[in-house]
Amino acid sequence: MTQTDIEMAVLEQKAREVGVARHTLSVSLGKANAELAKVREKHAEVLRDLTADFKAKQTELEELVGKAPALFDKPQSQEISGVKFGWRKGKGRLVLPEADKLLKKIGEVLTRSQKESVVKVKVTILKGALAKLSGDLLKKLGIDVVGAGPEPFVSFPKSPLAKQVDWWLKPIDQADDEDE
Repeated sequence: MTQTDIEMAVLEQKAREVGVARHTLSVSLGKANAELAKVREKHAEVLRDLTADFKAKQTELEELVGKAPALFDKPQSQEISGVKFGWRKGKGRLVLPEADKLLKKIGEVLTRSQKESVVKVKVTILKGALAKLSGDLLKKLGIDVVGAGPEPFVSFPKSPLAKQVDWWLKPIDQADDEDE
C-alpha cells in the first residue's frame, strides 16, 4: 500500500484493534495479579510465623555456640541436619570516614596504582541532558542530530498496570528485533 492507499478509517480500525488487544491483556494481568495477591495473603501468616520461628531458633543456636567455644577447638565447626555451626574467623567490617576526607587521605597516602585499585571514577555521557542543549552547542560538541523529523508511533498512558503490560510485551519486542 502506498501513502495514498491508506485512509484514516483503516488506521482508526487498526488502532481500535490494538486498543482492545491491549485492554484484554491488561484485564488478564489484573486478574492474575489479584490471584497472586490472594495466594500471598493466604500463605503470608504461616510464612511470617515460620520465618520468626526459624530466626528465633537460629539465634538460640548462635548464642549456645557462643557460650561453648571449648567444644569447637578441633574441629571448629560441625554440620548436623544440613546446618553448619561453630566458630570461624570474623570478617570484620570497615568504618569509613566521610567521603571527602577519605578521598583526600587516599590522595595523600596511596600510590597511583593503589588509588586506581580503591577508587573507581566513572564518567557517563547523559544523552537526555545533551538532548536539552541547543543545536548550536551540540554542533560545537561534534554531535549530529539524526532522524529528528516526524516518525510514526503508537503509545499508551503509563499506569502501573500499563507498565506491567509493557513488561510482558518486552520479550516479544526483543524477539522481533532479533529477526530483523
